[in-house]
This record gives sequence, C-alpha cells and structure tokens, in this order.
Amino acid sequence: HLGEGILHKAFSVFIFNSNWEVLLQKRSAGKMLWPSYWSNSCCSHPRLNEDEVPAAHRRISEELGISVSGLEKHFDFEYQAAFKDVGSEWEYCSVFTAYSNEKVKTNRTEVEDIKWVGIDQLTDMLSAETEKFTPWIKLEWAQLLPVLKSQQTRQINP
Repeated sequence: HLGEGILHKAFSVFIFNSNWEVLLQKRSAGKMLWPSYWSNSCCSHPRLNEDEVPAAHRRISEELGISVSGLEKHFDFEYQAAFKDVGSEWEYCSVFTAYSNEKVKTNRTEVEDIKWVGIDQLTDMLSAETEKFTPWIKLEWAQLLPVLKSQQTRQINP
C-alpha cells in the first residue's frame, strides 16, 4: 500500500437488513489509508491461498461480530486510488451483497462507527458528502445500484 501500491486481490461486501437498509462502517482512525472515512459494510483481502467467500465470512465476523446469509458475488473490477502522500490502494476487487439482522458488535481496531441507511439515502449521501467516503464505495455503488433496484421488491429473510 506504499507509494502507488501493488495490484492485489480484495473484496467488498454490502450487508443489507430486512428493511433493505445497507450497513455502512466508518473506518477506524488507526487505519493507514482513509482513516475515519465511511465505507461499505466490510472490505478486506483474502489470505494467501484463501478463497474470497470464506475470507469475506471471516472478515465480517472479525470486524462486525455477525454472520450473514446469501453472500452473492456481483462483479469484479480494478481500481487504483491514492490517499494524500501516505499510500495507495490498487486492487482487483470482488463485490458482494449479503444479508443479516444480527446486532453488530464492532471490532474497534477496525471500525470506528456504523450506521444503517436506505438505498436512496446512501446514493444521496455519496453525491452530497463525497469527501467523507472511501473512493471504492463510490465506484462499487454506481455499478451495484441498478442490480439492487431490480431486486428491491423481493422480500429479504436473513
């Protein structure tokens, strides 16, 4: 993550509850890149030789203290983004959705705060408060939103 970074594998998960609200996390102030910025529910990297689905479940449990159902991969994309003069993310990222109604128990080393917001509310927040969000959530949400809009009428039973 130093300098321009090195391309590496990552994943991002958007977790929804039965009210079609998405869980956002505010990254810990101790993070090297984008500390105290709002982002998607969980994002991380698989370990060496670890498949991304078990990695996503592992990190959701480690960061948020919950389990999820219906983990579904929607797309992969590559992006590179620099954070001031500190370093960069250069990732080949898989984007997932999942569902849970469990009470979140955050790992304070990873997560400073959380909030549940509606789909339209997040879209508005990303437009109006863009400087408060990580660059990858903006890219991911733009691609994920049409999929979510088509699914929003279905009942969620996490």
